[in-house]
Amino acid sequence: GLEKRTAASMHSRYSVIRQNYEQYIDDPDTRAVFREVEEERVKVEAKRKPVKVE
Repeated sequence: GLEKRTAASMHSRYSVIRQNYEQYIDDPDTRAVFREVEEERVKVEAKRKPVKVE
């Protein structure tokens, strides 16, 4: 459903940001987005059983 698609796109966005995090850590916009995505991910994961995605 919609929620699943959103979670998937959030996750892929998060993954890309995480991969590039070190590279862009000095960029305030990227830091803000990273924090925002991280907070959203935590909220989403709190609502369901955690699934390891390493």
